[in-house]
Amino acid sequence: MRVARAFLVLLGVGLAGMALAAPPPNADPSLAPWYESLHTKNGLSCCGQADCRHFPVQIDGERYWILYEGKWVGVPDESVNRERMDNPTGDYVACVVQHRTPTLVLCFFLRPSV
Repeated sequence: MRVARAFLVLLGVGLAGMALAAPPPNADPSLAPWYESLHTKNGLSCCGQADCRHFPVQIDGERYWILYEGKWVGVPDESVNRERMDNPTGDYVACVVQHRTPTLVLCFFLRPSV
C-alpha cells in the first residue's frame, strides 16, 4: 500500500513537472483546449501542448514508432487511442514523458482519416 501511494505521488510530481514545459514555438494557441483534454485510457492527463506534439511516424505493420531526439521509439499499443477521432491537427500526435529513460510515449493519437 505504501509503495503504491509513493508511486502515485511520484507520478503526480512527474506529470506536474511536465505540465510546466513550454509549447513548441509554432504552437497554435487555439488548439490548447484540445491538447489539454487529452487523457490516457486510465483517465490520467496526457498533459498539454507542451508535451504532446507531432513527431515523424513510421508504421511497421504491428506498431507505431516516433522519431524522438534522433531515435526511433516504439509506441506501446496501450498508448494508442483508436477511439478519439476529433484530432484537429491533421497529423499524428504523441505525448512523451520527457527526461525518462527509456523514453515513454504516454499517449498517441491517430491522424484524421482523409
